[in-house]
Amino acid sequence: MSSVKNRLSSESGISFTEFSYQLLQAYDFHHLHAQKGCTVQIGGSDQWGNIVAGIDLIKSLQKGPADDGVREKEVEAYGMTIPLLTTSNGEKFGKSAGNAVWLDEARTGISDFYQVSQRASDMNMMHVKRRLDGAETKPVGEEVNNSLKA
Repeated sequence: MSSVKNRLSSESGISFTEFSYQLLQAYDFHHLHAQKGCTVQIGGSDQWGNIVAGIDLIKSLQKGPADDGVREKEVEAYGMTIPLLTTSNGEKFGKSAGNAVWLDEARTGISDFYQVSQRASDMNMMHVKRRLDGAETKPVGEEVNNSLKA
């Protein structure tokens, strides 16, 4: 909640939607844990605080004695984050940034998927490629020249 505290004291403040988002996501994780047995929430690295809030909520609401009546019941709830996919200048890629690309054809059609790569700068595409496959890449011109030689 320190991020909320910082925003409340900042000049820009915080909207009700931003303020309540962490609470809603925490409750969502609790609900999935209680109703469906979900023990892990995975999200982008910018969601770490929200995920931890969910783990804290689950553990605080499900406290109680273990079956032996002596120890406290252990509640399994975990969180994991992955680095955000960003453009070459560090801007977020995703639905909240308005530039989401889904791997599901029902959400991003084949032609739209193709157009994303055509509209994006070479630097952005190389940055995304490097983030997704973890490999260092040659400059685009070099890759194009090598593919033309083949």
